[in-house]
Amino acid sequence: MDVKAIIENQDTSAFSDLNDDDFDSALIELVYNHLYERKLDSLNYVQQVIYLCSKIEDYCQADSILEILEEPQVFHALPQIPQAFEEIGAEKTADLMREFAEIMSSLSDIESDEIPDLDMIVENWEIEEKISEIDDKIADYPDGNMRALFRAYLESNENYGKTFDSLS
Repeated sequence: MDVKAIIENQDTSAFSDLNDDDFDSALIELVYNHLYERKLDSLNYVQQVIYLCSKIEDYCQADSILEILEEPQVFHALPQIPQAFEEIGAEKTADLMREFAEIMSSLSDIESDEIPDLDMIVENWEIEEKISEIDDKIADYPDGNMRALFRAYLESNENYGKTFDSLS
């Protein structure tokens, strides 16, 4: 199935019929080819939830949650990220993100343009160790299969239609 065409055509019916592998591909297409280049505040709530949760999952799976320091838009959304994980039913991940946000808040003002320096974090063994623990726990999927959580979230409350709002 051509997931790119499904996203571009905003075909909610075909999107809901995707098998799990194609659904993964569709989420990647949505997040990285349609939502990624937009400002977070231009996305609707459903899009923000999917975008933020996907980015954190990617950071923890690919390298480290500290990759968030390289994307100011996501870093400054830290206060919203626990709520985004709660929205998709990932309560344990939401709690871990609260811990992470608390650590980051102790290092900088998340609401300002300031972003903590990675060297400062790595030099503080206790902070680096705690962040590494959080990263490892999120990478182990404490709430179960993220694809299943994303899918359940999108299938609830008619979120499918909101997923595609203003993509054209």
